[in-house]
Amino acid sequence: MTLSTSFFLNESESTLGAEDLNVLIIGGGLAGLSTAKALENIGLKPTVIERREAYKDEGAGIAIPANGSWALKALGISIEETALHISTMTFMTPQGDVLATEDVTKIHPQGAQFYAIDRTHLLSVLKESLVTTNVQMGTWVTDIKAHEAQVDVCFSNKSAGTFDFVIIADGIHSKTRELIDSAYSADYDQPNYGAQYLGTQIWRTIIPTPPNLNNPVYMLGTDKVFLLYPINGAKTYVYAHHVRDRKGKDPDPENHIATVRDLFQEFGARAPEALEVIQKLTPSVLSHYLETSRDVSWSQGPRVLFAGDASRGFSPMLQNGAAQAFEDAYVLGELFKSRDNPETLAARYQERRGNRAAWVKQTSD
Repeated sequence: MTLSTSFFLNESESTLGAEDLNVLIIGGGLAGLSTAKALENIGLKPTVIERREAYKDEGAGIAIPANGSWALKALGISIEETALHISTMTFMTPQGDVLATEDVTKIHPQGAQFYAIDRTHLLSVLKESLVTTNVQMGTWVTDIKAHEAQVDVCFSNKSAGTFDFVIIADGIHSKTRELIDSAYSADYDQPNYGAQYLGTQIWRTIIPTPPNLNNPVYMLGTDKVFLLYPINGAKTYVYAHHVRDRKGKDPDPENHIATVRDLFQEFGARAPEALEVIQKLTPSVLSHYLETSRDVSWSQGPRVLFAGDASRGFSPMLQNGAAQAFEDAYVLGELFKSRDNPETLAARYQERRGNRAAWVKQTSD
């Protein structure tokens, strides 16, 4: 891979020449790809690097609430034809007594709707929407040095590049932030580990949609939740969590199918049929400990910005992780389009996103 040297702004220049800017986006997930789309929309040709060699089945569904689908549409990405439209949500006790049924079709002032989609499919939709972006898979940053008017980056394939801006979007355990921020570590064993445990272990998988399941059903126990969330392709995302102590960095490599079966065997409502399908089909059941970012970081100097979970990871309880990444992308596109003084872009980004993002994070956690 060859990364071109950027066009540099002279000190006397006070506006962004959008078509000349060389922008690197680190992380090819939801935040990185949607940000690339936002920059393409204003004439930029960003480079995206992604550590994974290829996008694989992640066994997860993604909720796209109305604010998220609004932001996607504003970026020129429509998911209406491929995602499942969600009209209502039902909340139950573990025994099946209905606590509430919520209509989510009229919650957005401009009529944006709520959707659910396979995470892997959504990544494909985002990547396929890109035309001028250079996406490099199997590549990551080994060194990064930010200067007043440029950022120098070294890559895992021994190449190097100089960029006008770098946008870090490589997740809550950002290896790139670790390279540039001495107060942060992505290593669980370090005292400055950048994430904090929220006291909950999560299991997730995807199964064929059970009969007559058209909208999400939440079964809420005292310290357990079992959720069935229909998504596109006649599939259902199964999410379960249990409040428990953490045992090391990652959950034990146990038989998660048996664990979920045993933990939720007393649940009624729609849980038994889903557990039976899981037991019969033995899909891949993934598990992780739920974490939130210890702090929120919008930038590291004027030329390095953060987006999505690399800026602030948080609990999925408001179903807004993807939506907040898409809002970040939308705002970044607007700010780069404005062509104002590049030295103030980072501050304006935080000003636009700070209060809203902080509220979402705090409320979700």
